[in-house]
Amino acid sequence: MRVLLLSLLLTACVKNPASPEALTEPEVAAAPVEAQDAVGTWLGALELGDRSLRIVLHVTRSANGTLAATMDSPDQDATDIPTSDVTATAEGLSLSVPTIGGRLETRWTADGTLEGAWSQGPAQLPIVLVRGETPASARRPQEPTFPLPYTTRDVYIPTAAGHTLAGTLSLPTGEGPHPAIVLVSGSGPQDRHESIAGHHPFLVLSDAFTRAGIAVLRYDDRGFGHSTGTFSGATTTDFAADAADAWRFLTAQDGISPDRVGILGHSEGGYVAPLVARDHDVAFAVLMSSPAVTGRQVIETQVYDLALAQGAPAAAAQQSREVQTGLMGQVLDGATEAELTQALTAIGMPPETASAQAAALASPWYRGFLAFDPTPSLAALDIPVLALLGTKDLQVNADDNRAAFETILAGNDLAQITVLDGLNHLLQPASTGLPQEYASIETTIDPGALRTLTDWIVRVTDDKRAEVP
Repeated sequence: MRVLLLSLLLTACVKNPASPEALTEPEVAAAPVEAQDAVGTWLGALELGDRSLRIVLHVTRSANGTLAATMDSPDQDATDIPTSDVTATAEGLSLSVPTIGGRLETRWTADGTLEGAWSQGPAQLPIVLVRGETPASARRPQEPTFPLPYTTRDVYIPTAAGHTLAGTLSLPTGEGPHPAIVLVSGSGPQDRHESIAGHHPFLVLSDAFTRAGIAVLRYDDRGFGHSTGTFSGATTTDFAADAADAWRFLTAQDGISPDRVGILGHSEGGYVAPLVARDHDVAFAVLMSSPAVTGRQVIETQVYDLALAQGAPAAAAQQSREVQTGLMGQVLDGATEAELTQALTAIGMPPETASAQAAALASPWYRGFLAFDPTPSLAALDIPVLALLGTKDLQVNADDNRAAFETILAGNDLAQITVLDGLNHLLQPASTGLPQEYASIETTIDPGALRTLTDWIVRVTDDKRAEVP
């Protein structure tokens, strides 16, 4: 869900802002350290309650002496985050991260490390940076390894809009034709693996489904990965057009049973999948961690739930929700980027950050997402539908959306709504459900959730085959 994840850039959610005592000045080096000593890779971590969020800085100096830096957040699978105002002196290193409203201020210590504080909004956290190497990728035991017991091939999907979607088609072994499914990713530009926080959920799903006899098509979003076209400016309905082209492509492939081809949407992809299924002869639909309420309702609840999970009092969480509701109202009323920038600075956001956030809020996608109501497309479905939600999902609230699904799909006897205890937005077994936790969990998709998805698809496609005279 792009609104909260916004490409999963650093969100530094904090349970308890550091006390003044925790931010006392470090011991300063006895001898001045030259500014150029800051060039290199620096490793640190922000302590967020019962877990930490690793930070990696890459500081470089150009031929004319200008310093630059990028930041990685390995635990959120975010790399090359741009920075500004990079300054290194004999006193220390400082920089800003305008896209997330972050500021780093450090001073040299006697042993050549950097100590100081990371500030983001009202949060201020101590940090120590030491020289090092970029950390290795985390272990992901569910990802398939070669050789695979099925075949895969690269495919290129022409679209009515004129661009080409690059993807991977996985085909089971054995005699076909096979049932099949196309996977539709959530918000933001995504590759065919739906890479997020060091995980590849669509790779894991594809492996499980194909081993169970289901062919799978997954693709890079328009303008991303190896797909052509432009992502910027596209809306949910544009992504639905792409998904429909992918579905039609899949039904026409050799070895595929065209009357047993379904669609799975994750997160915002769950808005897309019913749009495609309503207008095409889709065999079944899977809605994974997907909303059944308007985009505006999703964000209002998201803001509140995340604030509570970070330790904010209920009154403060409600205040955050009200501020967000006011901003969304302005967006839906057609506020310009300049007006939104002014509104954001009025609530205390630094001007540079406010400008970047206003551009996102004024985008065609965000305006369309807030106004989107999935009710008509969901209510039109008379095919098997599986809606799968997790109780630890802080991006798509399970209680709100289960109730909405039950109401909207009440007339569909083929619909199943399942809520799994303790799972987050990625359907991982979670402690808090916070996005910062995603990368630290080895499991990409809970095995029980994976079985539920796989068994349901196998059952409905077997039932569909049995209907054929």
